[in-house]
Parts: sequence; C-alpha cells; structure tokens
Amino acid sequence: MTSGPVLCGSCGARSPGRLARFCAACGAELPRTVEAAPAPALAAPPDRVARFRALRAHPDFAAAEHRVPTNAEEDANPLGHVLSAAVILCVGFILLVPSLAFPPVAVAVAVVVGLALLYVVASAVKSGARRRAPVVRVPACVAGERTELAGGGGGVRARYYLSLESERGTREEYEIDGRLAGKVGPGDLGIATFKGEALVDFELFAV
Repeated sequence: MTSGPVLCGSCGARSPGRLARFCAACGAELPRTVEAAPAPALAAPPDRVARFRALRAHPDFAAAEHRVPTNAEEDANPLGHVLSAAVILCVGFILLVPSLAFPPVAVAVAVVVGLALLYVVASAVKSGARRRAPVVRVPACVAGERTELAGGGGGVRARYYLSLESERGTREEYEIDGRLAGKVGPGDLGIATFKGEALVDFELFAV
C-alpha cells in the first residue's frame, strides 16, 4: 500500500504525480497507489446527563420512585434472635453442669457460650438498626460489577459487588446478594433502593 510519492521501480525516478501510470524517465509502469482507508470514527461515549434525563421522563418513573419493593422490608424476625439465645443458654447449661468438676473444661464451655451469645446480641442489634433505617430510592446507573471468592477446603463462598454511578457522576461500590447480581449488569439504568446503607434492590428501566 502506497500513500506518498511514487518511485519508479526500474530507474528510481520520482513520478510527476500520484495518478501517473508510467515513468516519465524510462517509460516503465509505475506501481499503483492505494488510498489509505480512513480510520473508523470512534463511537461517542453515552451522555450520562441525557440518559438520566430520559429516565426521569419515563412514564413509570414518578410512581416507581416512591414504590417500596417487597424485599426492602424483609428482615430477620426478632423472635429468631430470642430463640437462638435461649437455645445457646440451654445447651451451655447442659454442658456446663457436668464440666464443673473439671474447672479448665468449665471455663472453656463458658467462653464458648459467652461468645455465641455475644454474636447473637450483635446480630440482633444490627438487624434492629437495619429494620428501623429508612428506605431511599434514587436514580442510578450500573458502572461495574465483580465477584469475590472466599473460603478454602471447607467450601467457597461468593461475595458479589455492584458499583453504581449517580446523576452527579460519583461512584460507590456496594455488596449485594446473588439474586441482585444476576438481575443487572454494567450500563443498566434504573432506580436503586437502599435500606440504610445497604443496596437491597435495583429496578431496571429500558431507556
């Protein structure tokens, strides 16, 4: 492929112009010139402002902005924490009584029971705080997603993360459950539902 001045292959003379077919010096046929194909134009990046404007103009947006998804109200039943604590205390008492004859064993049992109760109490406090947290619905665009595998020989647990971009262009990553991870993907636009600081739902809009 030639794009510059053409030289004669026989005598080396420069052609008078790119359209010349024969050398002016020796009459030999000149190599044909081929115009370089123009580089394809790069696709313009999507206009974030325009996309969010189209989202707000969607006929279902106003109603969806105030609609609370069912899963946003789901939370652990407080009775479950009470029952868990009762079971731990019963099992701990059953194990502790016979172990009193062996002080080191009794101490170990007491420590295990105490840690189990502490975990249940902490879980109950966290669950209560989330249950009282307000539900907020905001427009957002999915900027990215990733999966993190944790664990070893006893089993591998997958943790899912979703990165959201706001109308102002700021981005934040949130841990989500597998159900939501399979529902949306990068580039999707819709309304994100937050329960406190947790991302619990994403309603997709085709705009």
